[in-house]
Amino acid sequence: MKKMICCLMGLLLLFGQVTLSFSYTDSSEVKTYIEGLELGNPFNYQNLTIVPVYSKRIKDRTDYVTLDEAITKGYLIITELDGGRVPQVRLTNNSSQYILLIAGEILSGCKQDRLVGRDALIGPGAKDVILPVYCSEQGRWTSKGSYFTSEGNQAHPMLRSQLYKRDSQSEIWGGIARYSEKCSVRSSTSALQDVYKNKKVQEKMDSYVKRLESFPRLEEDAVGIVVGLGDKVIGIDLFVNPGVFSSLWPKLLKSYVALAISEEVRGGSLTQKKARDMLNDIYRMKFSGQSGLHLGEELQANQSGMVCSALVYRQELIHLAAFPTDGDFGDFRLNVIQQQSRVPVIE
Repeated sequence: MKKMICCLMGLLLLFGQVTLSFSYTDSSEVKTYIEGLELGNPFNYQNLTIVPVYSKRIKDRTDYVTLDEAITKGYLIITELDGGRVPQVRLTNNSSQYILLIAGEILSGCKQDRLVGRDALIGPGAKDVILPVYCSEQGRWTSKGSYFTSEGNQAHPMLRSQLYKRDSQSEIWGGIARYSEKCSVRSSTSALQDVYKNKKVQEKMDSYVKRLESFPRLEEDAVGIVVGLGDKVIGIDLFVNPGVFSSLWPKLLKSYVALAISEEVRGGSLTQKKARDMLNDIYRMKFSGQSGLHLGEELQANQSGMVCSALVYRQELIHLAAFPTDGDFGDFRLNVIQQQSRVPVIE
């Protein structure tokens, strides 16, 4: 695929957010990837349904290292930039590994917690990579150590939708405030991380996680999930190979559960057919593209009430994420169909 031209407009928005220029692309990597997918039987607990996604065409089995593993093993060093800038941090990869970061992952410490602002693939030995981030802790600007750490948490899907849409910092703060209020959690620094640390929130989340965490291990070719509240899709996460998905599954599950415990949803559950329809919608989307933060290319589409972002590298899709943009969980319909063990997405 042709390498797309990335234009950085020299205008900084609120707190220095950078406006990025995309140009249209044929998105052949996305289409080829989706053509090789199959959907499994849904797993359901209370208002949350997860449809597993499997791949028949796994070509890239590179062991891409996740953020948590990279920080734990000392591969990745993340620091404040020039004494501290809200919308940016600095990355250094001290290893020979490829490190994958996903938008919405929470970085803890330094002068304030941040959310990773974009998917990024950081190559071996990369130095001084500037990563766009958002503040997720509005009321602190005092140092908690020299390096960022990870506590294994990620923003819930509606916040991730805001990140992929490139919402402003004030809109992100608004999303965190609304979520904190729904969970009845007050934080002295308005930190998203404090909601996840709340004892009552943890107890609610644990009940979901214990029921749902084991399903990807049933099939070794699972590469992702389509997730629903009621019968409405609230998020899609697909990965290059089962190893990457398995590594990120605990964090992803917690992020979807975080939304499920805050929403009172009644009526219906997500079916294979609805999940398949959403993936077919993505297959038909017209994507625009720009150069990736360090490696690869970033594709994006925002159509029909859904934002979709895909990171590709060496003609392979590394991660695809898609979320609704309206945040509306009303008008649920009960759609009962006969389930099959495996359903191809594209026939």
